[in-house]
Amino acid sequence: GIAGVHDWGDTGLNNPLDVAVSPDQNSVWVADNDVLHEFSKDGDFLRTFPQEPWNVQMDEYRFQETRGLAFDSLGHLYASDLRRGR
Repeated sequence: GIAGVHDWGDTGLNNPLDVAVSPDQNSVWVADNDVLHEFSKDGDFLRTFPQEPWNVQMDEYRFQETRGLAFDSLGHLYASDLRRGR
């Protein structure tokens, strides 16, 4: 494991609040409390953003209760951050 990171079992999800499918339909993004997870269309884990949510040196990149995922027409992913008001 990683210091400061909880093990949430097989899914790796803590508190999923929203999902969005990429415009090319090749991946699914999950808003999971303080991070975003990307999964392939087959359900395989691809990555987490930010990569180090516990790293206080990267505080401006941290989320606090992500919700409301959406893609724009160019394929950019947007996430609302409830507790940070952005």
